[in-house]
Amino acid sequence: MSHPIWVSKGGNLSFQDILESETKYIDAWATIVKHWIFEPCRHLALNRNTTDRGMALLMLELAFFEPLGSIITGQESTGNSRKMFATGLKEFASWLRNKDIHERELIGEVEQNILCAGADTDQANAIFSFARCGLMHSMTMQGGQIFIDALGIGKFSITDYKYAISSLSKKGEVIDSETILLIDPWRLLIQMEEFTEFFVNKLRSAGNDSQAYRKFVTTFERIIIRPGKVYLGLEKPV
Repeated sequence: MSHPIWVSKGGNLSFQDILESETKYIDAWATIVKHWIFEPCRHLALNRNTTDRGMALLMLELAFFEPLGSIITGQESTGNSRKMFATGLKEFASWLRNKDIHERELIGEVEQNILCAGADTDQANAIFSFARCGLMHSMTMQGGQIFIDALGIGKFSITDYKYAISSLSKKGEVIDSETILLIDPWRLLIQMEEFTEFFVNKLRSAGNDSQAYRKFVTTFERIIIRPGKVYLGLEKPV
């Protein structure tokens, strides 16, 4: 191909590389996550202690969890974004909870429950509702109860911080809260990179006949392979 579609120029990955073999799908996904999300995140993370940098950094980080949920379930996220986001966030939170470093917790039980909300129920997920949707739709943390932890005062990368505050709800009503959620996107980035390495290795070790791998392939082909084939004229759009 004389003019390949570069999936990742920095990762030296063209679409033709992926087409050659399904065995390259996992490596391709890891390359995409690294160069589309983590590499620009690292540039933003160079200057700490600034809330504005933290907001931009968190916005990129939150883009990771909805497609992760689709990869885990094999389901389309269109019309089901909250559920897929919560599913991806739950997988990450469970990994944090089980990965104690030198007997130091990476996430508390309360925080884990907050992150996992909505993955298996219709319960609202605060990170999705206020941070993800707030930043994507209005460029703010809707609800006023989630804040960037630019000073690193929280115990965890995502901390349930006992602090009384009044804020506006999405409906414009004044509400009182005895707690806020502090998110440290600088610490979160390091943990997300470690989690991705863990998740990729988990996929590789699962085997090609495993349910986890087949769900991954289903999602990867839907969001990467088929659109690329249409671009190249190898497949007609549905």
